[in-house]
Amino acid sequence: LKRRSSRVDAAHMADVLGDGSLLKEILDEGTGARPIVGDRVSVHYSCGLDSSRPGEGLLDGSREHGQPLTFVLGDSEVIVGLERAVESMCVGERATFSVQPSLAHGSAGCCAGDVPASAAVGAGSGEPNGALRMEVELLEVRGRGCAPESEIDSGMSPEASLQLAMRSKDSGNAEFKAGDLQRASASYERALSLIGVATAKTAESGDVAEDTRWQDAARKGARDQLALSCLLNLAQCELRLERFPEALRHASAALELEPGSSKAIYRRGGAPPGG
Repeated sequence: LKRRSSRVDAAHMADVLGDGSLLKEILDEGTGARPIVGDRVSVHYSCGLDSSRPGEGLLDGSREHGQPLTFVLGDSEVIVGLERAVESMCVGERATFSVQPSLAHGSAGCCAGDVPASAAVGAGSGEPNGALRMEVELLEVRGRGCAPESEIDSGMSPEASLQLAMRSKDSGNAEFKAGDLQRASASYERALSLIGVATAKTAESGDVAEDTRWQDAARKGARDQLALSCLLNLAQCELRLERFPEALRHASAALELEPGSSKAIYRRGGAPPGG
């Protein structure tokens, strides 16, 4: 694959979270699995200050340590910015990220002052503000994200399932805002599978077995609310991708959860019959 320059150019970077705190430029496209919370991932990374001043050197890197960095997504083993960056990638992908202090070391700084405390830097001072420039290559994903949906642990507690599903939905929302509809759709599918809700894809394949964890009324209510949101978002993704039969099925499933839902009715109406 052809590689582009690793220089950070914010004007040509995707806004991963929609608030400017994490910008991304893909250097090499990946074709493998995309991780979700709970997966164990292995990455090569390098990290320096995201500064326009020349001569800013490497602060840290996995190759300098002689081996990839391995961690579990969602376990707070690394800075939030690296977790969110990896969540946006798939295996084989290499990308450059600009990480604001709020997702890095914040007002504390680190590396014996090489990464300055953001609170100590005045606006417009021209000094580095604690933002980081990272290059990340996702090497391997092991865990839930690599398993078929049918292998998701049905023995997981409802609370844990809801938490993981909400994180997967949040990833989908960020991907949708960034215009990555394929990944957004996959994230919503994973969220629904984590809570045992069949989608157009899993219903056809029979991957989702009957889930008995949601008999308690409060738990079922929380699950249904999350499922409704994911189904509506899935329908919107499928409409934009012009996959109209899937959009129709997702919107219809949303109507089963909430009869009279105006969003579900509108999105079902946007799918041409037989399209």
